[in-house]
This record gives sequence, structure tokens and C-alpha cells, in this order.
Amino acid sequence: MKPLRVCGVSFLNARPLVAGLAARPDRFPVRYDPPSPCARLLHTHETHLGLIPSIEYLRGEGYAIVPDCAVASDGPVAVKSPPNSSVAAPDPACAVVK
Repeated sequence: MKPLRVCGVSFLNARPLVAGLAARPDRFPVRYDPPSPCARLLHTHETHLGLIPSIEYLRGEGYAIVPDCAVASDGPVAVKSPPNSSVAAPDPACAVVK
């Protein structure tokens, strides 16, 4: 069987979505890129599966969504601002990740 090429997102919160596939590199070679390169690779058929931004699903043809699989939250998400950033620190009351 030919390997199924996978493009995982290089962000830590998305790693669990491809961890099982990455454990089988003989069948599922996984490369990690930011979301926009993953979308480009999927659009150009350079990868078979990709974690892409939801808007890219609408731009592609013949795409299918894997059910019950997402990077999501059902509540507030904590954000850490980079040092010397003009982005305000999050309200401590909202810094709960569910």
C-alpha cells in the first residue's frame, strides 16, 4: 500500500490530531507546517490529508471533513502575549481552558 501523505499543523495544540498517524511513518509520513502551507499542499495535491483553516475547506474541491476531530474550545481560552507586545494580557477570570 502506498503511504498516505499527511500535513499536520506545526502548533502544539494540533499535535494530538496526528499523533496516531505520526506513529506509523511507513504508512503515514507526516510533515508539520503552519496552516496556510498545509492548505497549499492540499490544494496542489502534494499531500493527501491536511489540517487546514476552515475557510480553505470552502475553497477546495472534493474535500471531506473528518467528523469529531478539531482544535476547538467550548469556553474561554488563555492567551499569553509576547514580551514587549501591545496586545493586552487576558483577564485572569477568562484564563480557563476547557
